[in-house]
Amino acid sequence: MSPDSLEFGEWINRVSLIDMGFSGNKYTWKRGRVENTFVAKRLDRLKKWNRDVFGDVKKKKEELMREIQVVQDALDVHQSDDMLRKEEDLIKAFDKSREKWIALGDRNTNYFHTTTIIRRRQNRVERLHNEEGTWIFDAKELEALAVQYYQRLYSMDDVLQVVNPLPQDGLERLTREEVLSLNKPFLATEVEVAIRSMGKYKAPGPDGYQPIFYQSCWEVVGNSVIRFALDFFSSGILPPQTNDALVVLIPKVPKPERMNQFRPISLCNAIFKMITKMMVLRLKKVIGKLIGPSQSSFIPGRLSLDNIVVVQEAVHSLNRKKGRKERLCHMIDRAVAVKEWKSIGLSQGGPKISHICFADDLILFAEASVSQIRVIRRILETFCIASGQKVSLDKSKIFFSKNVSRDLEKLISKESGIKSTRELGKYLGMPILQRRINKDTFGEVLERVSSRLAGWKGRSLSFAGRLTLTKSVLSLIPIHTMSTISLPQSTLEGLDKLARVFLLGSSAEKKKLHLVAWDRVCLPKSEGGLGIRTSKCMNKALVSKVGWRLINDRYSLWARILRSKYRVGLREVVSRGSRWVVGNGRDILFWSDNWLSHEALINRAVIEIPNSEKELRVKDLWANGLGWKLDKIEPYISYHTRLELAAVVVDSVTGARDRLSWGYSADGVFTVKSAYRLLTEDHDPRPNMAAFFDRLWRVVALERVKTFLWHIGDTSVCQVCKGGDETILHVLKDCPSIAGIWRRLVQVQRSYDFFNGSLFGWLYVNLGMKNAETGYAWATLFAIVVWWSWKWRCGYVFGEVGKCRDRVKFFRDLAAEVSHAHAIHSQNGGLRTRVERLVAWKPPDGEWVKLNTDGASRGNLGLATTGGVLRDGIGHWCGGFALDIGVCSAPLAELWGVYYGLYMAWERRFTRVELEVDSELVVGFLTTGISDTHSLSFLVRLCHGFL
Repeated sequence: MSPDSLEFGEWINRVSLIDMGFSGNKYTWKRGRVENTFVAKRLDRLKKWNRDVFGDVKKKKEELMREIQVVQDALDVHQSDDMLRKEEDLIKAFDKSREKWIALGDRNTNYFHTTTIIRRRQNRVERLHNEEGTWIFDAKELEALAVQYYQRLYSMDDVLQVVNPLPQDGLERLTREEVLSLNKPFLATEVEVAIRSMGKYKAPGPDGYQPIFYQSCWEVVGNSVIRFALDFFSSGILPPQTNDALVVLIPKVPKPERMNQFRPISLCNAIFKMITKMMVLRLKKVIGKLIGPSQSSFIPGRLSLDNIVVVQEAVHSLNRKKGRKERLCHMIDRAVAVKEWKSIGLSQGGPKISHICFADDLILFAEASVSQIRVIRRILETFCIASGQKVSLDKSKIFFSKNVSRDLEKLISKESGIKSTRELGKYLGMPILQRRINKDTFGEVLERVSSRLAGWKGRSLSFAGRLTLTKSVLSLIPIHTMSTISLPQSTLEGLDKLARVFLLGSSAEKKKLHLVAWDRVCLPKSEGGLGIRTSKCMNKALVSKVGWRLINDRYSLWARILRSKYRVGLREVVSRGSRWVVGNGRDILFWSDNWLSHEALINRAVIEIPNSEKELRVKDLWANGLGWKLDKIEPYISYHTRLELAAVVVDSVTGARDRLSWGYSADGVFTVKSAYRLLTEDHDPRPNMAAFFDRLWRVVALERVKTFLWHIGDTSVCQVCKGGDETILHVLKDCPSIAGIWRRLVQVQRSYDFFNGSLFGWLYVNLGMKNAETGYAWATLFAIVVWWSWKWRCGYVFGEVGKCRDRVKFFRDLAAEVSHAHAIHSQNGGLRTRVERLVAWKPPDGEWVKLNTDGASRGNLGLATTGGVLRDGIGHWCGGFALDIGVCSAPLAELWGVYYGLYMAWERRFTRVELEVDSELVVGFLTTGISDTHSLSFLVRLCHGFL
C-alpha cells in the first residue's frame, strides 16, 4: 500500500470512523489493469450516503424550525386558537425526540439509532439475479421478479394430489369433556388475556397498530375489541382486510443476489393475531396429549435445547458404539415423524428413539441396512401422498456411525437418493460435536462477539453507552451456546476480555487505566457493581437449568435418555439451591434434607444427632391432629429453630406429595438469574453500601450521570477500612467555584448539614431527598450539578471552554426538563407509578359476613403474629382471633391469618364469607393458584379446602 493509503487508514482509526460496507460494485470507477497503474475510487458515494442518512434529518429539522417561526411570527400579529394549537403541535414534534433521549439516556442513544438507519440502508434490495443469471436493477422489475418467484413457489402445480388420508389408528383422542371445553363460547376475559399476553412491541401489520396500543388504551378500546372477537367466534366471519398481512423478505445471507436467498415472513395485524392467540391459549390445555414426546416445539415446557441434547448424545453414542449391529442417523429436513422402523437405543435399558422433531426440522434414527432405508422411504412416500407435501432430498443428509463400511454407506445413499456426510454441522443453532472440545471448537462465538463490538468505536460512546451495549451483546450472542454445554475456560476468559476491553475504552493501540477492578464491575448494582455477568458463572447457571429440569422432568424423552445413560444425580449448583416443600412428609429426611431453610437441620443441631435418628422422615415426627412430636425433636434444636418449626405443618388432609423446589426464588421455580446469584454470593460485600447504591440507581437522571456518580461513590471509599474519604469531595462541593453555586441552590436551614460530613454521607443523603416543590426532585438537581461540575472542571484542566453565564438557571432548567421527560415517559408506559388510595371498611351484603385478616413478621424472616375479625352486615362482632405463629416470612403470616380465619368461620357454621386481606400477593395465591414448588403451597391448599 502507498504511504497515502496508510495515512488514510490511520486517520480513519484516529477519528473513530466505522466501515459500514457497501452494496453493488466495489468501486465507482477504476483505471489500469496492472498493479502499478491500477486506481479505483468509491469515496464519492459518501455524498449520497450522507444525504440519505444524515442530510435528510438536518433538512427536516430546518423545515420544522422554519414552520415554527412562521407560526410564531403570525401569532405576534394576530392571536387565534388554530395558530396556537399549530404552534403547540409543532413544538411537541420537535421536543419528542429530546424527551425520549432524556428519559432513556445512554440506554437508547442517537448513535445506536443512526446505525439502525445505516443497516436499513444496507438491507435495501437494489439488484438481483433472475433465473437466467441476468442482473435486474429496475425497482418495478425487481417487484415483478419477487411476485413471480413466490407465485411459482406456492402454486399448486408441484403439490402432490392427496390420494389416501393418513391412518387414524393409534392416534390419541380427546375426551368428551376436553372437546366441550374447547368448543364452549369464548368469554370477554379470554379476549383481554390474549391481547395482554402478546409482545408489546411486535412488528405491526398493514393497519400499523402494535399490541402496546390495545394494552395501554384498553379502557377506551377494550369493549370494541371484545365485541369484535366474540362476533367472529359466533359468526365465523372476519371484516374485510382484518387478515391482510405484509410479506417481508429476510435475507439468509449478508448480501443476497437471488430470490432463494430470502426467507419470507408475514406481519399480520395485531387484532388478527389476537384471534389466533385465543385459540392457542385454549389448545395449550390439551395439545400435550395430542402431540407425542418426540416433538419439542408448540408444547409448553418443551424446549429446543431438549432436541439439541438428544441429538448430541445420539451422535456421541453412535461414534463410540462397537459391535455387529451398524447404526444410521438419518437427518431429513421438513418432514414429519413416523415410527415404523427399528429404533435405536443409546444405552442399555434406556429408551429407544426413532425420531425427534422441532417444528418442521426432523431427525430420523434407524439401523444402517438397505431394508431399513426402504422402510423409511416407503413411509415418507405414504405421508407425501396423504398430505400433498414433498421431501426435499437436496436439503437432506445421512450420517453414518464409524462402524458402517464404505460400501454399505454408498449402497444406502444410492438407495435413498440422499448424500452422505461426515460433518453434521449445526442443529438448531448449535454445532453437533463429533470430537473432543478445544479452544477452537467455539471460536465462532468469540468472533461474533468481537465483530459486534468492533463495529462500535469506544470513543464514540459514553461509558454508560458502552455499558449498555456490552450487556446487550453478552446477554444475546453466547447465551444459546452456553445453555447446553460447558464452554472451555479459554473461551469464557476470552468473552470477558472482549467485554472488559470494550467497556473500559481500551484499544489495540492504547491501553486505558482501569479505575475500578473488573471483579467490582461484575458485582450486582445493589452491591456496588455495574451488573455485568461473568461468562464462567453465567455458563454454570445456564447449564444448571438443564440439570434442574432433568431432576424434575420424569417423563420427557430427553430426560429419560440422559438418566439412563449417565445415572444423573444432583450437581453442585442444583444441590446448593434445592429445597423441599413439605407435603405428606414421606420423601423428606427430617435431619439431612433442606426443607425448613437453606440449611439442613443436622447442621443446626445443638448436640450430635444419633445415627438411629438420621434416617427419620418428616412424617415420622408429625402426629396428625397434634402437630410435631417435640419430645423427640427438642433435645437437638435451639429455641429459634423450634419457632421456625411451629410455622410449618405436614399436609395430612390432601396427602399431596413432597416437592423439590428451587430455594432461591419466591415461587420455587428455577431461574438462571437466581442461580447466577447463588454462584456469586461468596464474594466479600461492602458493608453499609447497599442503601447508597439503591438510591443512586433510582435517582431520576441521565444514565451517564448515574454511572459518573457510581465512579465517585466507588473510588471514594478506602478498600481497607471501607470508610475513608478522598479529595474528590473538594472538587464537587468545597471548591470556591462550585461552593457559591451550592449556596444559591441549597435551602438556608440545610446549609450547615450540606457542607459538613463525608463524601459518602453527602451523596447518600442528597440522592435520597424527594421534595419536589419546584417541579423536580432535589436528587435530580443534585445529580445534574455534580456531573456538570466535574465535566466543566475537566474542561478547564484540559483547556476547553464549557461554562455558561447563569449556571444556577441552567441547572434548574435542565432538572425541570429531565423530570418532565421522565414523567412523559412514565405516562406512556415506560415506568410504573405508585398510586395511593384511601381505603375504608365496607359491610358485606345481606346475610354474608366479612372476614378481615392480617399478618406480619419482624423482618423478612422473624417472629410473626396474625389476627382476624368476623363482622356481619351491620358491623357487629361475630368472632376474632390473635395468634403467635413462630418465625416465618410476612406472606406466610398473612396466609396463616387467612387459614385460621376461615377455620373460625367454618366452626361457627358461616357459609357465606367474604374474605378481605391487604396483601396483593396472598390474593393472587388464592385466586389464580400457586406452583406446587412454592414454599407456601401447603398452606394455600389448606385454605382452598374451605373455599
